[in-house]
Amino acid sequence: MPRLWKIAFEIMLLTSLVLWGCGRVKPESSAPQAPVKSTIQDNPNGEPSTSEITNEEYAVYSALLKRVRTIFGKRAQLLVIAADTIEATTDDVRSAALCHEDVPVGQRRGPYLLANDMKPLVDDLLSKSARTYSLSRRFGLRRPYTLLRATDFISFFDDRGNEGWDVFYEKFRGAEGFKSLSRVGFDAEKTRALVYVGSAYTTIDTFSTFVLFQKEKGEWSRVEAYTCNSGRAGLKPEVP
Repeated sequence: MPRLWKIAFEIMLLTSLVLWGCGRVKPESSAPQAPVKSTIQDNPNGEPSTSEITNEEYAVYSALLKRVRTIFGKRAQLLVIAADTIEATTDDVRSAALCHEDVPVGQRRGPYLLANDMKPLVDDLLSKSARTYSLSRRFGLRRPYTLLRATDFISFFDDRGNEGWDVFYEKFRGAEGFKSLSRVGFDAEKTRALVYVGSAYTTIDTFSTFVLFQKEKGEWSRVEAYTCNSGRAGLKPEVP
């Protein structure tokens, strides 16, 4: 199956557009939603299934996306999330690890991405990323979000170039750019998690990020972000 994130990323580089996005889809209800229960869905043999996105993964997604960014001087109100997961490869891992090396040692809060103790999480994430999966409305978020197809987002830039972003933000007012998520990799104890995220805000503000989480007292919290900025050289804020 084509790696949609990579295809869209190449489109951005070659045509000064960006990732993907959404078409004529109305944002869903903004009513607060119940938190996702932190439970693992198992297959009949007792092992976690890689064919379905588990509740635990949605719990990690929800912890990841609960932080609100400021866009164009205002706090974002709406999350626009790709309807299908993105794939991650060993090359993506290596690139993020190299970017992490540029972060001053005193500012690093997590282990090196290629460290031995990170290997189980990376391997689990990569094994689940051999194909894409459809996301559903199982996020436990307190702000509105909508799931959007990649091909629909690309259509915003047809015959418009960079002005497609104006159309995107006009249709999805208060949007926090466009987010795309991989499956989530876990360690054997399910106490650490790793997810790959694509974030696009403008043509020159696009990021690919691996985010490490730790589970304590049943809650997932962010430990470290391994971020690469594909646009402004040297600017690597903690995203998403």
